Amino acid sequence: MHTTEKVLTRLVEILREDLPGLRAEPGDARGQYFLLYYARLLELLDGALRLAGQTRDAAPVSVLLRSALECSVDLKNLAEQPAYVHVVRAMMLENRSAVFHFRTQPAYGELVELCGKKAVEEMGQRAQNEFRTALKVATQHFPLLKNASRNLNVLNRFRIAGQEELYQTQYTFLSMVTHNDMALMTVREELDRDMDEAMDRAMERARDENAYNMILRFLVDALKYKTQVFGPDDALIEASLACLEVLRRKQERKAKPRGLAEVAG
Repeated sequence: MHTTEKVLTRLVEILREDLPGLRAEPGDARGQYFLLYYARLLELLDGALRLAGQTRDAAPVSVLLRSALECSVDLKNLAEQPAYVHVVRAMMLENRSAVFHFRTQPAYGELVELCGKKAVEEMGQRAQNEFRTALKVATQHFPLLKNASRNLNVLNRFRIAGQEELYQTQYTFLSMVTHNDMALMTVREELDRDMDEAMDRAMERARDENAYNMILRFLVDALKYKTQVFGPDDALIEASLACLEVLRRKQERKAKPRGLAEVAG
Protein backbone atom coordinates (compact mmCIF):
# COMPACT_ATOMS: atom_id res chain seq x y z
CA MET A 1 0.00 0.00 0.00
CA HIS A 2 1.64 3.26 -1.12
CA THR A 3 1.45 6.65 0.56
CA THR A 4 -1.63 8.05 -1.20
CA GLU A 5 -3.66 4.92 -0.56
CA LYS A 6 -2.56 4.85 3.10
CA VAL A 7 -3.49 8.50 3.62
CA LEU A 8 -6.91 8.17 1.99
CA THR A 9 -7.63 4.96 3.89
CA ARG A 10 -6.74 6.70 7.15
CA LEU A 11 -8.92 9.70 6.26
CA VAL A 12 -11.88 7.40 5.62
CA GLU A 13 -11.21 5.78 8.99
CA ILE A 14 -11.14 9.18 10.74
CA LEU A 15 -14.50 10.17 9.26
CA ARG A 16 -16.05 6.79 10.02
CA GLU A 17 -14.81 6.89 13.62
CA ASP A 18 -16.55 10.24 14.00
CA LEU A 19 -19.83 8.97 12.54
CA PRO A 20 -21.31 7.31 15.68
CA GLY A 21 -21.16 10.65 17.50
CA LEU A 22 -23.33 12.40 14.93
CA ARG A 23 -26.99 12.66 15.80
CA ALA A 24 -29.87 14.39 14.04
CA GLU A 25 -32.48 16.01 16.25
CA PRO A 26 -35.87 14.23 16.45
CA GLY A 27 -37.97 15.36 13.51
CA ASP A 28 -34.91 16.61 11.60
CA ALA A 29 -35.47 14.66 8.38
CA ARG A 30 -32.74 16.60 6.58
CA GLY A 31 -30.14 15.62 9.17
CA GLN A 32 -31.30 12.01 9.18
CA TYR A 33 -31.18 11.73 5.39
CA PHE A 34 -27.77 13.43 5.36
CA LEU A 35 -26.33 10.89 7.80
CA LEU A 36 -27.62 7.98 5.70
CA TYR A 37 -25.97 9.35 2.55
CA TYR A 38 -22.83 10.30 4.47
CA ALA A 39 -22.38 6.80 5.90
CA ARG A 40 -23.10 5.28 2.48
CA LEU A 41 -20.50 7.50 0.83
CA LEU A 42 -17.80 6.42 3.29
CA GLU A 43 -18.64 2.75 2.66
CA LEU A 44 -18.41 3.22 -1.10
CA LEU A 45 -15.08 5.04 -0.87
CA ASP A 46 -13.68 2.40 1.46
CA GLY A 47 -14.63 -0.25 -1.09
CA ALA A 48 -13.13 1.72 -3.98
CA LEU A 49 -9.85 2.11 -2.08
CA ARG A 50 -9.68 -1.62 -1.43
CA LEU A 51 -10.21 -2.41 -5.13
CA ALA A 52 -8.01 0.28 -6.69
CA GLY A 53 -4.71 -1.16 -7.81
CA GLN A 54 -5.91 -4.74 -7.31
CA THR A 55 -7.32 -5.37 -10.80
CA ARG A 56 -6.71 -4.33 -14.38
CA ASP A 57 -10.48 -4.16 -14.91
CA ALA A 58 -11.62 -0.58 -14.26
CA ALA A 59 -15.31 -1.48 -14.04
CA PRO A 60 -15.50 -2.57 -10.35
CA VAL A 61 -13.91 0.65 -9.09
CA SER A 62 -15.98 2.72 -11.53
CA VAL A 63 -19.21 1.18 -10.21
CA LEU A 64 -18.35 2.32 -6.69
CA LEU A 65 -17.09 5.75 -7.76
CA ARG A 66 -20.21 6.41 -9.82
CA SER A 67 -22.41 5.62 -6.82
CA ALA A 68 -20.12 7.75 -4.65
CA LEU A 69 -20.53 10.64 -7.08
CA GLU A 70 -24.32 10.36 -6.82
CA CYS A 71 -24.05 10.30 -3.02
CA SER A 72 -21.80 13.35 -3.08
CA VAL A 73 -24.28 15.30 -5.19
CA ASP A 74 -27.14 14.38 -2.84
CA LEU A 75 -25.03 15.46 0.15
CA LYS A 76 -24.29 18.77 -1.55
CA ASN A 77 -27.97 19.37 -2.24
CA LEU A 78 -28.98 18.51 1.33
CA ALA A 79 -26.26 20.74 2.76
CA GLU A 80 -26.89 23.76 0.54
CA GLN A 81 -30.64 23.51 -0.11
CA PRO A 82 -32.68 22.35 2.91
CA ALA A 83 -35.79 21.95 0.72
CA TYR A 84 -33.98 19.10 -1.04
CA VAL A 85 -35.30 16.92 1.77
CA HIS A 86 -38.58 16.84 -0.20
CA VAL A 87 -36.77 15.39 -3.23
CA VAL A 88 -35.19 12.66 -1.10
CA ARG A 89 -38.57 11.83 0.44
CA ALA A 90 -40.14 11.62 -3.02
CA MET A 91 -37.36 9.28 -4.20
CA MET A 92 -37.89 7.06 -1.16
CA LEU A 93 -41.64 6.90 -1.71
CA GLU A 94 -41.19 6.22 -5.42
CA ASN A 95 -39.02 3.21 -4.62
CA ARG A 96 -41.54 1.98 -2.03
CA SER A 97 -44.40 2.36 -4.49
CA ALA A 98 -42.48 0.32 -7.06
CA VAL A 99 -42.56 -2.71 -4.76
CA PHE A 100 -46.33 -2.88 -5.16
CA HIS A 101 -46.48 -2.21 -8.88
CA PHE A 102 -43.68 -4.25 -10.42
CA ARG A 103 -44.96 -7.80 -10.20
CA THR A 104 -41.64 -9.24 -11.30
CA GLN A 105 -40.07 -8.18 -8.00
CA PRO A 106 -39.64 -11.11 -5.58
CA ALA A 107 -41.15 -9.00 -2.77
CA TYR A 108 -44.44 -8.65 -4.66
CA GLY A 109 -45.19 -12.36 -4.67
CA GLU A 110 -44.27 -12.64 -1.00
CA LEU A 111 -46.59 -9.73 -0.13
CA VAL A 112 -49.49 -11.31 -2.03
CA GLU A 113 -48.90 -14.60 -0.25
CA LEU A 114 -48.80 -12.93 3.17
CA CYS A 115 -51.53 -10.30 2.79
CA GLY A 116 -53.65 -11.31 -0.17
CA LYS A 117 -53.86 -9.69 -3.58
CA LYS A 118 -56.58 -7.18 -2.68
CA ALA A 119 -54.72 -5.91 0.38
CA VAL A 120 -51.53 -5.54 -1.66
CA GLU A 121 -53.38 -3.58 -4.33
CA GLU A 122 -54.77 -1.25 -1.65
CA MET A 123 -51.31 -0.79 -0.13
CA GLY A 124 -49.97 -0.08 -3.58
CA GLN A 125 -52.60 2.57 -4.21
CA ARG A 126 -51.81 4.29 -0.90
CA ALA A 127 -48.09 4.16 -1.67
CA GLN A 128 -48.66 5.65 -5.12
CA ASN A 129 -50.80 8.44 -3.70
CA GLU A 130 -48.14 9.26 -1.10
CA PHE A 131 -45.50 9.36 -3.81
CA ARG A 132 -47.55 11.65 -6.04
CA THR A 133 -48.14 14.03 -3.14
CA ALA A 134 -44.45 14.03 -2.22
CA LEU A 135 -43.43 14.63 -5.84
CA LYS A 136 -45.84 17.55 -6.07
CA VAL A 137 -44.27 19.14 -2.98
CA ALA A 138 -40.74 18.54 -4.31
CA THR A 139 -41.72 20.10 -7.65
CA GLN A 140 -43.03 23.20 -5.88
CA HIS A 141 -39.56 23.72 -4.44
CA PHE A 142 -37.66 22.66 -7.59
CA PRO A 143 -39.76 23.52 -10.70
CA LEU A 144 -37.23 21.89 -13.05
CA LEU A 145 -38.72 18.55 -11.97
CA LYS A 146 -42.08 19.43 -13.51
CA ASN A 147 -41.39 18.79 -17.17
CA ALA A 148 -38.77 16.09 -16.80
CA SER A 149 -39.30 12.80 -18.60
CA ARG A 150 -38.49 11.04 -15.34
CA ASN A 151 -38.72 13.61 -12.60
CA LEU A 152 -36.29 12.22 -10.05
CA ASN A 153 -33.60 10.90 -12.37
CA VAL A 154 -29.90 11.35 -11.66
CA LEU A 155 -29.47 14.16 -14.19
CA ASN A 156 -32.06 16.34 -12.45
CA ARG A 157 -30.29 15.86 -9.13
CA PHE A 158 -27.09 17.11 -10.75
CA ARG A 159 -29.04 20.03 -12.24
CA ILE A 160 -30.37 20.97 -8.80
CA ALA A 161 -26.76 21.01 -7.60
CA GLY A 162 -25.75 23.21 -10.55
CA GLN A 163 -23.41 20.45 -11.75
CA GLU A 164 -24.88 19.30 -15.04
CA GLU A 165 -21.45 19.54 -16.69
CA LEU A 166 -20.08 17.10 -14.10
CA TYR A 167 -22.87 14.70 -15.04
CA GLN A 168 -22.12 15.03 -18.77
CA THR A 169 -18.41 14.39 -18.24
CA GLN A 170 -17.39 12.41 -15.17
CA TYR A 171 -20.64 10.61 -14.42
CA THR A 172 -21.19 9.70 -18.07
CA PHE A 173 -17.65 8.34 -18.40
CA LEU A 174 -17.99 6.26 -15.24
CA SER A 175 -21.27 4.91 -16.61
CA MET A 176 -19.59 3.95 -19.88
CA VAL A 177 -16.95 1.97 -17.99
CA THR A 178 -19.54 0.45 -15.67
CA HIS A 179 -21.82 -0.70 -18.50
CA ASN A 180 -19.02 -2.22 -20.59
CA ASP A 181 -19.22 0.36 -23.35
CA MET A 182 -17.96 -1.41 -26.48
CA ALA A 183 -16.08 1.65 -27.72
CA LEU A 184 -13.94 1.77 -24.58
CA MET A 185 -13.37 -1.97 -24.67
CA THR A 186 -12.28 -1.78 -28.31
CA VAL A 187 -9.87 1.08 -27.60
CA ARG A 188 -8.34 -0.91 -24.75
CA GLU A 189 -7.94 -3.95 -27.00
CA GLU A 190 -6.28 -1.87 -29.70
CA LEU A 191 -3.92 -0.28 -27.19
CA ASP A 192 -2.97 -3.64 -25.70
CA ARG A 193 -1.73 -4.85 -29.09
CA ASP A 194 1.03 -2.27 -29.29
CA MET A 195 1.57 -1.50 -25.61
CA ASP A 196 4.71 -2.67 -23.92
CA GLU A 197 4.70 -3.71 -20.29
CA ALA A 198 6.12 -0.42 -19.00
CA MET A 199 3.48 1.65 -20.79
CA ASP A 200 0.75 -0.67 -19.57
CA ARG A 201 1.89 -0.20 -15.96
CA ALA A 202 2.01 3.57 -16.48
CA MET A 203 -1.57 3.60 -17.74
CA GLU A 204 -2.73 1.55 -14.77
CA ARG A 205 -0.97 3.93 -12.39
CA ALA A 206 -2.62 6.90 -14.10
CA ARG A 207 -6.03 5.22 -13.79
CA ASP A 208 -5.45 4.52 -10.10
CA GLU A 209 -4.25 8.07 -9.46
CA ASN A 210 -7.41 9.40 -11.12
CA ALA A 211 -9.48 7.20 -8.80
CA TYR A 212 -7.51 8.42 -5.77
CA ASN A 213 -8.02 12.04 -6.79
CA MET A 214 -11.77 11.47 -7.10
CA ILE A 215 -11.86 9.80 -3.70
CA LEU A 216 -9.94 12.69 -2.18
CA ARG A 217 -12.37 15.21 -3.64
CA PHE A 218 -15.37 13.28 -2.36
CA LEU A 219 -13.86 13.13 1.14
CA VAL A 220 -13.02 16.83 1.17
CA ASP A 221 -16.51 17.73 -0.04
CA ALA A 222 -18.15 15.37 2.48
CA LEU A 223 -16.29 17.05 5.33
CA LYS A 224 -17.35 20.45 4.04
CA TYR A 225 -21.01 19.45 3.68
CA LYS A 226 -21.01 17.76 7.09
CA THR A 227 -19.73 21.02 8.61
CA GLN A 228 -22.52 22.97 6.90
CA VAL A 229 -25.21 20.68 8.32
CA PHE A 230 -23.84 19.84 11.79
CA GLY A 231 -21.49 22.75 12.45
CA PRO A 232 -17.70 22.87 12.70
CA ASP A 233 -15.77 20.17 14.52
CA ASP A 234 -12.30 21.54 15.18
CA ALA A 235 -10.89 18.20 16.36
CA LEU A 236 -12.10 16.38 13.25
CA ILE A 237 -10.80 19.09 10.92
CA GLU A 238 -7.44 19.14 12.70
CA ALA A 239 -7.12 15.36 12.47
CA SER A 240 -8.04 15.44 8.77
CA LEU A 241 -5.54 18.20 8.00
CA ALA A 242 -2.79 16.34 9.85
CA CYS A 243 -3.58 13.29 7.75
CA LEU A 244 -3.54 15.28 4.51
CA GLU A 245 -0.26 16.96 5.42
CA VAL A 246 1.43 13.72 4.42
CA LEU A 247 0.01 14.13 0.92
CA ARG A 248 1.01 17.77 0.82
CA ARG A 249 4.62 16.85 1.50
CA LYS A 250 4.50 14.12 -1.12
CA GLN A 251 3.01 16.47 -3.71
CA GLU A 252 5.17 19.51 -3.00
CA ARG A 253 7.12 18.91 -6.20
CA LYS A 254 4.02 17.98 -8.17
CA ALA A 255 0.60 19.45 -8.85
CA LYS A 256 -1.65 19.10 -5.81
CA PRO A 257 -4.54 16.57 -6.11
CA ARG A 258 -7.90 18.19 -6.82
CA GLY A 259 -9.49 19.34 -3.59
CA LEU A 260 -6.29 19.34 -1.47
CA ALA A 261 -5.66 23.05 -2.00
CA GLU A 262 -9.13 23.82 -0.64
CA VAL A 263 -8.48 21.89 2.57
CA ALA A 264 -4.90 23.00 3.07
CA GLY A 265 -5.83 26.61 2.33
